[in-house]
Amino acid sequence: MLTAGLAMGNAMQLGPDGRLYYPHMLTGEVFRIPLDGGEPELVAADVPDPVAVRFDRAGTLLVLSRGESGIVTRVDLAGTGDRSEIVSELNALDNAAFDADNRMFVSSYAHGGVAELAADGRTRQIVPRGLGGPFGVTIDLGGGVHVADHYRLTRPADGPEEDVTTTQLLTRPTTSA
Repeated sequence: MLTAGLAMGNAMQLGPDGRLYYPHMLTGEVFRIPLDGGEPELVAADVPDPVAVRFDRAGTLLVLSRGESGIVTRVDLAGTGDRSEIVSELNALDNAAFDADNRMFVSSYAHGGVAELAADGRTRQIVPRGLGGPFGVTIDLGGGVHVADHYRLTRPADGPEEDVTTTQLLTRPTTSA
């Protein structure tokens, strides 16, 4: 066990410094801890409804908000500790991934879609809203966006005329009488 007393720790990520970063969803704080355990260190306080922490390709910490505000808080860990916010019309953020060009893709647990979120707050819908989660988003080595949704893996269409591609990952076992 690394630590005790997590207040609904969720969507953690290993940081560029080799420590595990995690949000405390109920207290509005972000902590980090060495992988061999020890005392958690407070990284950021007063973060609005933190649900996930992610590092972009440059090593900047981004904290996603699960609330109505659609806020992603950037925290400069390498320098001054300054913070800035990306504010968008997206709410109930859940997870994020970055592609090779450092573009950020976010999922919403309330709306069930995935959107690209620009640094100025503009969004572009990638996977249409309506999924039952989604519970995770990742970028493959070829730059493809993939979304895990309960028992499915969903990938956006290659062009505007095509439908979203969905692969069933798990099916119910059949029973024989």
